[in-house]
Amino acid sequence: MDLNILNNLKNNLNGNDRKEVLTFLKELSDFLEKDELKVDRNMLEEVQEENKLISKFKDAMLLERIDILNNYAKETSEKGSMYFIYDKNSMDENKYNMCLCNENDIYKVIEIDKNNLPEGAKLNSVLRESNGQYILDKESTNDLSIIINEMVNKLLDKQEKYLQEYRMEGHFYKVDEKEEDRAWLVDITNNNNMQRSEAIEEINIPEDVLNHIKEGSKIKFEDGKYVLVEQ
Repeated sequence: MDLNILNNLKNNLNGNDRKEVLTFLKELSDFLEKDELKVDRNMLEEVQEENKLISKFKDAMLLERIDILNNYAKETSEKGSMYFIYDKNSMDENKYNMCLCNENDIYKVIEIDKNNLPEGAKLNSVLRESNGQYILDKESTNDLSIIINEMVNKLLDKQEKYLQEYRMEGHFYKVDEKEEDRAWLVDITNNNNMQRSEAIEEINIPEDVLNHIKEGSKIKFEDGKYVLVEQ
């Protein structure tokens, strides 16, 4: 979008009209910046923008993505070696991290300068190597985006079922550990045939409850939600 047109319009207006255009330009700039940041995020950042993940399923997503990349690379081997840009480089903001998609090399970090990427390449893009140069494979990028999104949605459903199974109406839980947005709970209800000794990572605790609990606190699952228990 060419913002110069709007800037020229702004400079030729006065009073309230100019103020309204300035406000619009600021809001548009903020929107475009947020949209660009959203595009340039790795898989987990994208998922966690909309959903909370527990460690069990966060790890599962990463492992399943590796399998997807390796299998897709094998199926499309006629297109050449396949690279996947999976994250920003934590040490250099001008670099990305990518991997060569095969079982022997996928865990090796390949650093690549943003200026050396083909036009249009960003996080979650697929590159192919040809004549010593990287080429953006748009078709494979789109295919993998669909496949990975399907995998993510299936694991999100599994995570919800996994947590629902542990949320037992009328049961008491002890807080084993707590972080800012979650807690690890142990079911301490007596005579519970389904009682588990290990702690479950719970991400759906009401904020007013989460703010008042600490390690050793007791809470109860009642009417479909966790409530504080008088200590």
